[in-house]
Amino acid sequence: MSAGTDAATLERLRAAIRSTSERLVALLMTVADPASPAIGDWSIQDLAIHLTDVYEDYPRFLRGEKTVLADPTGITAYNAEVVGAGLGLSVKEAARRIEAAAVELDGLLAGWPPVDPVTWHGELRLSPATFAALPASEAIVHGRDVARAEGRSFRTERAHAAVTLANLAELLPNYVDKEAAAGFSAVYDLRLKGGERRFLTFSDGSLEVSATARPADCVVLADPETFLLIGYKRIGQWGPALTGKVLTWGRKPWLALKLPNLIASI
Repeated sequence: MSAGTDAATLERLRAAIRSTSERLVALLMTVADPASPAIGDWSIQDLAIHLTDVYEDYPRFLRGEKTVLADPTGITAYNAEVVGAGLGLSVKEAARRIEAAAVELDGLLAGWPPVDPVTWHGELRLSPATFAALPASEAIVHGRDVARAEGRSFRTERAHAAVTLANLAELLPNYVDKEAAAGFSAVYDLRLKGGERRFLTFSDGSLEVSATARPADCVVLADPETFLLIGYKRIGQWGPALTGKVLTWGRKPWLALKLPNLIASI
């Protein structure tokens, strides 16, 4: 499933990981109330445990260690089990472990050949760029979760959000909602402010993601951080549409409203 990654893209993703992870760690180190609800049933404390687990997994994948998940779509249930079991960490202790894992990850990625795939959950072989987009997306989305719970803000540089979302797109065919996408065929031209662009071709329950231009039914121009939050079901579509953060046009612009419902959250 994997394609190679050019060295420049991997360097941009390493910069995104460093920036978002540093800000996430700084945020966690100054949390006032770890018991505050963060997302769903999870408190900030729970979220810190989840982040520790996933951040420490990324270097393991690069060292060739096997995952416990045979199916990547089971990751939500697995995450819930990890949080339920707990790691006995305070939020500050979790932040220090996240920081150490991020530093180790950056070092491993620095020496990783851009053409060599990385084996992830379910034995999926990801391009290094898609693999690197995963920790950056964790920091962007969960950093916002923590910040909102604390009544604070957590913003990501547009270029970092754009390169993260564009390269995370390789995973999307594994997360198509088969029921929602059944019988549906359309091509989306997803243009991210910050310079990235991907074409999403749906065909009766399947999805192909490509950087190669093709005629599109619906063009979506989006602020990348906003669109990432829509994709992770953190915010709805109408607010961004009304404020110009997501614009649509083309032969069938109304299809933009359907797009988030075609993909289950990663």
